[in-house]
Amino acid sequence: MEEVEENPVEEMVEVSEPEMPVIPLFGKWDLTEVNIVDTTLEKYINLDAFQVPHTGGRHSKKKFGKRGLTVIERFINNLMRSEKYTGKKAQAYTVLKNSFEIIHTKKKENPAQILVQALENSAPRAAVVSLRYGGIRVYSGVDVSPTRRVDIAIRNLCIGALESSKKQRSIVKALARELMLASEINPDSYAISKKEETERQAEAAAGRYDAGHCGSEGSSGKELTTLTKRREAALRAMRDHDISQRRACRLVGVDPKTVRRERPPDCPEIRKEMQEIAGKRRRFGYRRIGVLLERKGMIMNHKKLYRLYREEGLSVKRRRGRKRARGTRTPMPEAARPNARWSLDFLSDSFGASRKFRILAVIDDCCRENLCLMADTSISGARVARELDALVRVYGKPGCIVSDNGTEFTSRAILKWADQNDVPWHYIDPGKPQQNAFIESFNGSLRDELLNEEIFDTLNDARRKLALWRYDYNAVRPHSSLGNQTPLQARRALEQFEGSAPGALAQHETDNYQDQTRRLSS
Repeated sequence: MEEVEENPVEEMVEVSEPEMPVIPLFGKWDLTEVNIVDTTLEKYINLDAFQVPHTGGRHSKKKFGKRGLTVIERFINNLMRSEKYTGKKAQAYTVLKNSFEIIHTKKKENPAQILVQALENSAPRAAVVSLRYGGIRVYSGVDVSPTRRVDIAIRNLCIGALESSKKQRSIVKALARELMLASEINPDSYAISKKEETERQAEAAAGRYDAGHCGSEGSSGKELTTLTKRREAALRAMRDHDISQRRACRLVGVDPKTVRRERPPDCPEIRKEMQEIAGKRRRFGYRRIGVLLERKGMIMNHKKLYRLYREEGLSVKRRRGRKRARGTRTPMPEAARPNARWSLDFLSDSFGASRKFRILAVIDDCCRENLCLMADTSISGARVARELDALVRVYGKPGCIVSDNGTEFTSRAILKWADQNDVPWHYIDPGKPQQNAFIESFNGSLRDELLNEEIFDTLNDARRKLALWRYDYNAVRPHSSLGNQTPLQARRALEQFEGSAPGALAQHETDNYQDQTRRLSS
C-alpha cells in the first residue's frame, strides 16, 4: 500500500488593508485628537475627517440621517439657514474657518475641541412640553433626546453669534467669541443662558405638573385657564371617560360644588333653526341669520342672538381687509331711483378639467338688484351689447352705465350701442375699482357665497346654479345696505313712492329674462 502524503495546510495570511490617510479639517486641524467628555453625546457627534465638509445631501433620506453628517457640516448648514447667509454655503464655510483661526490664536488649542466643548455645555437636558387633559393645557418638563440636544446646541450657538454680530462685531469674531464663552460655561454666552433658562422652566413645569397630579392645594403655579373652561373640562371628563365627579374635579383643579349638574341649553328651537340656516348659508353672519329668524316669528334681543350664535359655534372667519388707495376721491353721483345707473363687470371661474368660463354681472345701483348673470366660455363686446338690448326690453333704458376699461366694454360694438341708444357710458379710472363700488361689493358676495362654495361640473350646471342664486339674492337674501330688505322689495317701495312704474315693467306679454337670454345666446 502506497502511503498518500497529506497536502500541507496552507497558512492563512491576513492581508491588512492600507490605512486611509488622515484628512485634516480645513487642511490644518486633526479631528482624531478631539475628545468627547459627555458619553451620552458620543454617538451623535460625528467627527469624521473631511477637508471640505460637504456630503451633498447623501444622508438626507436615510433614517437618522443627521448621524452621517459631520458636526462641522451640521454647524455650517445651520449657519447657512440664517437670514444673512441663506443659501450661501461657501460664505458660511469661510466664516467658520476664519473663526477657528481666531480661536487657535487666542486659546492655543485645537478649535474643533473648543467646538465640541461648547456643544456639550450648551446642550439642554430637559425641555417643556404641553399636555392636554380634558379641556385644559398642562405644561410638564421632559428629558431631551441626544440628537435633539445637539440640534438645539448648534442652533443656539449660531443664533448667539448672529445676534452678537449686530453689535458692531464681524460675524467671524462674534462666532469665535460665542464658541469660546460656551466652552468655558460663561453666562455671557447666548447658548449657555438659553440652556439654563430652558432647564429652569422645565424644572418649574415638572413641579407644577407633579403637584397638580398629587392633588395638592395652594400651588404657586399660574392659573392655566378660566373657571368656566375648567368646569366644562370636568364635565367632559365625567361624560367621556366615565370617571367620578371627585376625581374629575381633582384632575382639573375645581371645586366639586360648581360642577354638580349640567344645565340644558336654552332656546333649543331657535338653536336648531339657526343651525339649519347656517348649514344652507354658511357665509351668513348673526345679523342676517337674525333677519331670517324674524321672518319666521323668532324675535329676540341682538345680545341674546349673538350669544346663541357664538355658543353654537357658527362664527364666520372674516376676510382680510383690502388695501385702500390714498388721496382724495371724487364722489360719484347718487342713484336716487331705479334704472338711474347700472354697473357692469366680469368674473371668472372654472368647471370640469380646469376649463374656465366668464360671468357678466349687471346690477342696478339704486335698489342693488341683480339684472343679469350670464355665463359662457367666451363673451365678446357684441355679446354684451345683445344682453344689454334684452335688459332694456325688460327693465327700460338706464340713465347711465358704469364699467371698467376692459376690452369688451371699450370695443366698437359697445361704443356703437351706447351711441345708438343714447346712453351715457362712464369708464372708471384705471386702478380705481372703488369708483365702481356697487358691482365690486356684489362680486365679493357672489364669490364668497356661491363660487367658493360650489363645484361646477359643466357650463349648464354653472348657469343653473347662477340662476338659482340670482333669484335668492333678489327675492330672499336680506341686504344690509337696504335696511335688511331684499332688492325686489326695495324696487317696489321706490316705484310706489314715485307713483308710477317704468313702462317696460308693464309689458306683460314679454317673456321672462332667462328665456330671452337663452334665445339670444343660441
